[in-house]
Amino acid sequence: MLWIFFIVAVPFIFFLMYTRLSIQTALLRREIRTAALKKDELVRKNNAIKGELAERLEKGNIESLYLKKSGSLPFYLRNKVVRVEMVPEND
Repeated sequence: MLWIFFIVAVPFIFFLMYTRLSIQTALLRREIRTAALKKDELVRKNNAIKGELAERLEKGNIESLYLKKSGSLPFYLRNKVVRVEMVPEND
């Protein structure tokens, strides 16, 4: 009676392990595929930004690119600039 249990249980256990490993493999492949697609998208966006940056640098208008991409003010607009002229001492 015990042999019949092992004859039925062992193949069933192997079948369950194989099924579980197949599902995990499929999920990992899907995750890898979505990560690769996301990476391609980010590389494409990065190349577009590099091209736009090179174009803006040629024109000398980097501040507008900064404002467009970050949505914040540049450093020199947030802080006040104080200029002090030092008069040389005449001895």
